[in-house]
Amino acid sequence: MNRAYFPSGQFILIVVSVVVSAGLIVYVSWDRREGGRPLTTGGGVAGLPDTDLDGIKDWEELLRGTDVRNPDTDRDGTPDGTETAVGRDPLKPGPGDEVVASPVNTPPDFSRVTDTTDNLTDMVSQNIFASYVGLYGKGLVADPLAQERAALEAAERVKIEPRGNTHSPNDLFIVADKAENYRLFGNDVIRSIERHETASFGYTGQALAQIVDYENPADLAGLDAVREEYDALIEDLLLVPVPEPLVPLYLETLNWLERTAGSFVDMRTLFTDPVRMLAGVRSYQLYLEETTRLFTVIAGELDKKGILFKESEPGFAWKRLREPAP
Repeated sequence: MNRAYFPSGQFILIVVSVVVSAGLIVYVSWDRREGGRPLTTGGGVAGLPDTDLDGIKDWEELLRGTDVRNPDTDRDGTPDGTETAVGRDPLKPGPGDEVVASPVNTPPDFSRVTDTTDNLTDMVSQNIFASYVGLYGKGLVADPLAQERAALEAAERVKIEPRGNTHSPNDLFIVADKAENYRLFGNDVIRSIERHETASFGYTGQALAQIVDYENPADLAGLDAVREEYDALIEDLLLVPVPEPLVPLYLETLNWLERTAGSFVDMRTLFTDPVRMLAGVRSYQLYLEETTRLFTVIAGELDKKGILFKESEPGFAWKRLREPAP
């Protein structure tokens, strides 16, 4: 699996930006790109507006009580962003307006962020917002980088339920424990995979990168196309004749592949619930890794049975699957 196609750190920054902004939606409009250009990732939280260009994002100005449209709220000649960066109070004219920062001892509570929540992003944002409102109420200073870290930590804690069908032996075409059937099985499985080569980590990563880089809802069609290939692959694999001893292992592999395909439902929610999307991407990776591990175990079972495939046969790919990565 080629991980070079997976979205860069920009992807994480965009998700964090939306996590932060969603809870403040009544105050802040998410800054959209113009002309189809990719979002840049400068300092602070990427993609959120700074109306007065003082170096403090609008969402933080609203929490601090500074003026979103005035770069020097206290009119002491020093921009709000500069005062904040050096530990001065942008609401109090200097000199002598230094602020003593205190640590945040109570982190946001994410215990209620579960898959039963209608919108995971809203729930995460509410928790972060409540934490920071309490922080400012105590006269403490918030660090924007800490805000980003809290948002990312929240997204990492979110758990979503696996999606996809669960198959039973009744769904399989089971054949006798014979050498020729193992050979047929091995060749047919690889043929199915080769017919649906876009059902892969690489193509999924490319589709996600396209969506994240240009933020165009129409690009979700690319992700849907990869999902359709996963579904078609599963349908083909269900038609493969399976030697009876391999049934339990093969069923487990197919069920993990079903979960892999099911994670696309969550991955396509960037524009409505980006925290769920991030959780979906993480789940996709985990499910696909487990699916790959199980295919490797099947390769070992074919090897134990003494099934040797010629280089001209599709099944020769099982040998490459068992070889350690370079």
